[in-house]
Amino acid sequence: MSHPLIAPEVPSTFEPPRVSVIIPVCNGERFLAEALRSVFAQTLLPDEIIVVDDGSTDGTAALVAREAATAPAPVRYIYQANRGSAAARNTGISQAQGATLAFLDADDLWTPEKQQTQMALLTATAAVDIITGLTQQFLDPGDSSSGSAQLTAQHPYSDPHFQSKLFRAEVFERVGLLDESLRFGEDIDWLVRAVQCGARISQQNAVVVRYRRHAQNITNQLEQTDACWLLALRRAAHRHRKGGAHHG
Repeated sequence: MSHPLIAPEVPSTFEPPRVSVIIPVCNGERFLAEALRSVFAQTLLPDEIIVVDDGSTDGTAALVAREAATAPAPVRYIYQANRGSAAARNTGISQAQGATLAFLDADDLWTPEKQQTQMALLTATAAVDIITGLTQQFLDPGDSSSGSAQLTAQHPYSDPHFQSKLFRAEVFERVGLLDESLRFGEDIDWLVRAVQCGARISQQNAVVVRYRRHAQNITNQLEQTDACWLLALRRAAHRHRKGGAHHG
């Protein structure tokens, strides 16, 4: 089920949007409005925002409709049966019209100049496929469970996750989509594949994402994080031996 919540009249001189923002969400009603508003507050607004609802059973759909009604950029809502975050991101990629793609998780926030600074860098460097910025963690002030959420990094850091990056859309044609068989760490796996495919990444020394620490973070499971890196490296070694760069 896919339908536009905002459908502005298309002018006769229509040009494909430059920036598509993809937000996967599953039962994210608690944080999603704040995440969307951090996109609305960008100093360079995206041309479209695609919210992919991966089987939510809470009030996510109604929340998106409310936020879209006053949004400064077109918002599309796409519902699909629950298949995991990799599948939700892939749905967004397949539906996006932008020449550049950006991603945000439903419980995190962008800093206001994230899109403007990254677009300027990507535009100025034709040889670069991906711009990546820094992430700063913060504790969710509404999390009352003592000790259940804690900062794992006190200072800004570079991470492999999609939300700190801006991608040329065509890089997904070269590397392929995310591996939907992975329910965790699919972005790490994709990034390793991208490097093997020769994708060019440029590091931006500025905080672009505020990563919310709370009791339900998937990354609270540190053993899973380590296992994901190990799996990605094993797959990379296997592809190197086979002479290919696609997942498997």
